Amino acid sequence: MIVQTTFWMETYKKIIARILERFANVQIRNTACIDSLQRLPEVEKLAKQVDAIIIFGWTEGMTTRMVEVARAFNAYVHKIEKVDDLKLEWLQGKEKVGIIGANETPDWMINEAIERIKSMAA
Repeated sequence: MIVQTTFWMETYKKIIARILERFANVQIRNTACIDSLQRLPEVEKLAKQVDAIIIFGWTEGMTTRMVEVARAFNAYVHKIEKVDDLKLEWLQGKEKVGIIGANETPDWMINEAIERIKSMAA
């Protein structure tokens, strides 16, 4: 069995345990990106600390999973693929806005988005 998942690691472990209980002679190869899986708890933590959260990414699987996790803890979640996607109305009435990038989002793009958010909020 080959696994590549964006599930929580605890969920992944439970699923694998059930499979191993039911089937003999199972070989498991986990190809999940550890960096990606470690972002999900960070998304949860950030979503709980801010009034709105922006997820910056474009890969379908991980970015979508990050949005789902954030929405479980914050009603004001927005996904962007480029800095120009930011909208002023997302910031109105918000004191704290968090931004986190998916693993493919380079730091310079995050920094550019932070500067845009600051200028929009001024």
